[in-house]
This record gives sequence, C-alpha cells and structure tokens, in this order.
Amino acid sequence: MIALIWFVLASGTKRCHDRGNPGLYMLIPFYQLVMAFGAGDPGSNGFGLKSAVVSQKKA
Repeated sequence: MIALIWFVLASGTKRCHDRGNPGLYMLIPFYQLVMAFGAGDPGSNGFGLKSAVVSQKKA
C-alpha cells in the first residue's frame, strides 16, 4: 500500500512539473482533471528537462 501511495504522489508531482506547476498543485481538488486532459508545456520548464522524451524518426 505504501508503494502505491508513493507511486501516485510521484507521478502526480511529475505531471505537475510537466505543466510548469509545483507538485503541491496536485492536492487542489479537481486539479487532477486539468492534469489529465491538459497539455504540458513544450520543451523544458523551470523544473528542468522533460522526464520522458519522445524521439521522432528522421525521414
């Protein structure tokens, strides 16, 4: 159970950082919907580079 809670908090914090917000924003009621359906900031943000980089194939 502790591992599940840790995973949920860590992934929520990473998603908040992807949107350019502090990790504590995930504690705001209904903000999870904004994180789930909203787009992240393009490129890097104040929290560093994106954690998951999608590589594009060269034609």
